[in-house]
Formats: sequence, structure tokens, C-alpha cells
Amino acid sequence: MDLDGFGAVFLEKYGNGQNIVTNTSDIDTQYRNGFKITACAARGSTFYVVMTKGAREYEGKQAWFTWSSWDEAKKAIQENQDKGRVVTGICYSTGQGKYLVVVKETPQDQVYRKFRRVADLHNWAKEEHTVGFHPTIIFKDPTDTNRKKKS
Repeated sequence: MDLDGFGAVFLEKYGNGQNIVTNTSDIDTQYRNGFKITACAARGSTFYVVMTKGAREYEGKQAWFTWSSWDEAKKAIQENQDKGRVVTGICYSTGQGKYLVVVKETPQDQVYRKFRRVADLHNWAKEEHTVGFHPTIIFKDPTDTNRKKKS
């Protein structure tokens, strides 16, 4: 079976246990068992949430949420950033019509913007790099269809 447009990246010696959760109701159970969300993706109506135990980069308190609109997700992201949390994962399920966003407490700052053009993203990333910010997630929002709308 060919899964065009869907890939995975593996890292050696990353944590000491891992599960891929496809039912979001199982996330909190895995979290209570010491697993943290280390990646997420969506295809159709399914979220694929990679949960890893012992990945030192994900130590600390973590939370996740789903929203049906970008405006709701953006508001929740900003509220979490105001509380010292940064986005460590984001994806969109076209089948469910929902964003899944993962945040984590950290003393580090994070900035984000959405762009209509790749060139604008590239220029902004170069500017942010000069003041100490580096990309951690690049997310193509499949709901971006109106080229005149600003986010």
C-alpha cells in the first residue's frame, strides 16, 4: 500500500519506550504511564500521536488540545505562551476538521507566524535567527485556501 505524502523520521537512542496512539482518548493514559507526546501527524480522520518515554527533550509538564478553527487554536496557543508554554507539535485532521496542538512548559521563548508565501517565511526565519530564534516546527495548514486572508 502506497501512502503518498506521509513519512516518518527515526532517531537512534531516543527514549526508552514508544507508542503510536491513534485514539486521542488514550493520550492521557499514556501520559500517566510516563510517556510524552514527541510528534504528531494526521491523515484523513486519524491523528497519529507518537508518545515516547524517557526522551529528555520532553521532560516537564505537557498539555494538548484540539480546536475546530485556526482562530480558536491561535488563541489557545497565545494563552499557553503567556503561561510559559511553547508549541512542540501541531497537525490538522482533514477528516475531523480539527487542529491538534501540543504545548510544553519551558523557560525558553517562542515566536510564530503564518505565511502565505514561502519566501516570506524564509525572510522572517533569517531575521529571527539573528536574534537567537531557530525553527522547530514548520507546519503547512491544509485549511489555508483564501489567499487574501491574513493570519
